Amino acid sequence: METFDDTANSLPPPAGLMKQPDSTPGLAALLQSWWLRVEAADGHQSVHRHAATICGPGVLLVCTALSRTASQGQWIVDGRIFVGMDALARWLPTQWPPRRITLIDGVAEPSDACAITKATEHGESPFNVECRTLADVRVGRDAMHIESRDPVAIDMLAATLVQGHVARCIGCSPDAVPEPQLDIMTRARAKCDLLLRPIETVVMSTSIDVGLGRSTNNPARESLVFDRVTRAWHYG
Repeated sequence: METFDDTANSLPPPAGLMKQPDSTPGLAALLQSWWLRVEAADGHQSVHRHAATICGPGVLLVCTALSRTASQGQWIVDGRIFVGMDALARWLPTQWPPRRITLIDGVAEPSDACAITKATEHGESPFNVECRTLADVRVGRDAMHIESRDPVAIDMLAATLVQGHVARCIGCSPDAVPEPQLDIMTRARAKCDLLLRPIETVVMSTSIDVGLGRSTNNPARESLVFDRVTRAWHYG
């Protein structure tokens, strides 16, 4: 079992694995929606957890958001152990695509990685075989399914979704756009799904108005506003 540790290296990880948009996006790009769909908790779960499916941000942005739930967490990706986000960020672009990414609270041992890999291959959840599991990400072709013990993780993911969406609309790295504060994101999300369309995002010289859709059949009726001068987010 392989373990990767780059904690001694201070270089920041890349912002994400999504291809950056062209400076003059075409109609298809303007119509492409990014979304977060909240899922009801399963009452039969042995561990209570919160779930969502997200489409849009790169895998690294999602993992960075989830990493905030554990200051000393380690990652298990398809049977490999990664100590720190730097190690994960360096490996992912060379071994694309990953299938299963699990965040463990504390040190992950090879036996932990083997147990989780074996369980997921048989359709079981990592939460049921490792009590220190904090989050689990299943990577699909078009979206990622995420489960977390921390209820705040869903709002963290929503903030990451908005950050990445604004970055693609103005053609910059997500690192150049601050995430909305969690209290703002909690109110804006209101425990509902989020749908972000570039065509409903108005980019101006001093601000960016992000329309918040709730379903594919209806236009956005609310918005988040990013002040490009003060770099502050506003809602309501």
